[in-house]
Amino acid sequence: MQAIVAVLAGLVALVVAADHAGRWVAAFDILALARVPAAVALLILGLALPGWWRVTAVAMAVAVLIAWAMPRFTAGEVGAADLVLYQKNVLRGNPGTEDLAEDIRQSGADVVTLQEVGPKTSRLLELLKDTYPVQISCRDKWRHSPAVISRLPATGEELCDREVGIAALQLETVDGPVWVASVHLGYPWPAGAQASQSRRITEMLGELEGPVLVAGDFNNVPWSGAVARIAAAADGRPLAPWRPTRWLSIFAFSERVVGRKPGPATDHGEGWVPTTIDHVIAPGGRVERRPFLGSDHMGVLARVLLRP
Repeated sequence: MQAIVAVLAGLVALVVAADHAGRWVAAFDILALARVPAAVALLILGLALPGWWRVTAVAMAVAVLIAWAMPRFTAGEVGAADLVLYQKNVLRGNPGTEDLAEDIRQSGADVVTLQEVGPKTSRLLELLKDTYPVQISCRDKWRHSPAVISRLPATGEELCDREVGIAALQLETVDGPVWVASVHLGYPWPAGAQASQSRRITEMLGELEGPVLVAGDFNNVPWSGAVARIAAAADGRPLAPWRPTRWLSIFAFSERVVGRKPGPATDHGEGWVPTTIDHVIAPGGRVERRPFLGSDHMGVLARVLLRP
């Protein structure tokens, strides 16, 4: 029995170790989704191991869990916000744009980043035009348009790349000009898009002058290589709520990852695997979740610090 536990612990440890290489090896970045449950499993299995094997396994698991939890404890105070940002993947077929528009208004957000603002959901921009008159919507090749809308004035500088799927505006704030970018990453390897897409976005962010905030549906967890790459380019860190922003259907997700379109039996928009894939990248701040409101993603409201 102990031999079986040792083998299982070794396999789980390999998963935990390999997922840390996702920033350099695209094939490993999908393992980031399993980092926390794998660390918990390693902790449990490690307690059943003898001697130094137990110490090593438990220490590795605890280190991973501390690294996961620490950003939540080191975030800035909610009341110290320099800017309030509302992030939302609208869902391209969302029938509830009126309710979503009302929630955005009531949030008091200065700027809003949106994804999947396609033909069926573009009315949301019209509903919010009076409150957020500065708008850019950039339909990408998947028709999942990223958009940025703002009550703050724009400098006139903007970025729209339909191939990569990024929309960005430079806005005037009391602290000076700040770029705000909305992105929608594809799925991790082997579907193929996420690693190359995140690298292209990184290159684009590096060409922008001044502070940059990035928000969107990253289709990966905040500690993944793809998200870390973009965060480094923006000179920030991912702000993510403790609790999940989406519940994945593991069957539909698996089909999409291998490049197949999910069938009606699996792509039902609801799942049982909790994950956090909607983030705001900023120097500091805190976030809270907002309701689904017709989408399969919860919203994220970030109270952002422009200085760490």
